[in-house]
Amino acid sequence: MALEADLAALAGCAHAVLAPMGRTAIYLAIQAIIKPGQIVVLSPLTISDVVNMVICAGGVPRFVDVEPHTGHLDPDRLEAALVGDVGAVLLTHLHGLPARVDEIAALCARHGVPLIEDAAQALGAQAGGRPVGGFGAAGVFSFGLFKHITGLYGGAVVCNDAALAARLRLAQAGWWEASPLRLAARAVHGLGIDVLTRSAVVWPVVWRTVRFGQLHAARPTGRLSSTDRAPRLRLSLPKALAGTMTGLQAGLVLDGIEDLERDAASRRRAARRSHEGLHGLPGLPSQAWPDEGAVWSCYPLAVANRSGFLDYAMRAGRDLASTTLHNCARLPCFAAWATDCPTAAGLQQQLVQLPTWPGYDDAEIDATITTVRGWYEGRA
Repeated sequence: MALEADLAALAGCAHAVLAPMGRTAIYLAIQAIIKPGQIVVLSPLTISDVVNMVICAGGVPRFVDVEPHTGHLDPDRLEAALVGDVGAVLLTHLHGLPARVDEIAALCARHGVPLIEDAAQALGAQAGGRPVGGFGAAGVFSFGLFKHITGLYGGAVVCNDAALAARLRLAQAGWWEASPLRLAARAVHGLGIDVLTRSAVVWPVVWRTVRFGQLHAARPTGRLSSTDRAPRLRLSLPKALAGTMTGLQAGLVLDGIEDLERDAASRRRAARRSHEGLHGLPGLPSQAWPDEGAVWSCYPLAVANRSGFLDYAMRAGRDLASTTLHNCARLPCFAAWATDCPTAAGLQQQLVQLPTWPGYDDAEIDATITTVRGWYEGRA
């Protein structure tokens, strides 16, 4: 398939295998690489279904805390976790920023542990001039509704091992194909959100509704922008995640690949403008400008009083959002694998996302910078 060839080339790998969703791709990669009951080391700062995919694939999650200035799995803490029957390390590249993947890949190689990269937010990103997703045994991409490239649903696993690619394909034999009605509903959902958030006519009404929900903690409006609201333990892969991508979805992703670098350049421009405008303030990312290979799904900040800050930003008319990530090491549904990860716990309470989407103009970016600086200056 043309899409699989393009994805393999994009990641610098020999093979790519499509999957119905990014999280299903994580499940498939782990199931194909580890033996049942083996440990999978991962960051706790993620969505609950990433951990669930480890468990559904037969793995035992082991959480390692993250770096304070990136939110990525901390390689300085990783080696101590590579003891016992470790089957894989799952490394997530958050916010479109490459993690210290070269160091982690070298560490995994020394210990003989396969590395799986979760690059769901980082398609097209590079670390040290190499594409993320291609550093380890497998890499995972996502083509969900709000990813850099969308297929409405969809994902892929990339790798260099032909036998692994064959196992990934075999695991999906007999899975259902998304119906045209399901895809149409997903497309309408995405189009509706696009209209609501970008229309000069409709957005003022929506904005007032969302702002009211933020300022008054109204449940219905809060759900407009939240995901992963009710984390729960899954012991087997849900049927809804066991499908296949259609030709229509593959075509959408192929079209998106053509615009990937142009959109990434736009995101880098927005992130750099935010970075320069906020220089010197506390929070993420590091004061040193990150690798130019980042593709910036958002510009992340860590704000100590997040709820107060978001109220302030809402009153100023800024469309900022809190993170959808959890500290999964302390979620009740994963109590059996609970671990003390204080840095992740702090970031989960502090992370705020500034927009970087293509087309987000300089005036909007500058207005957000003014608001953020106003918050810090007022507190000072």
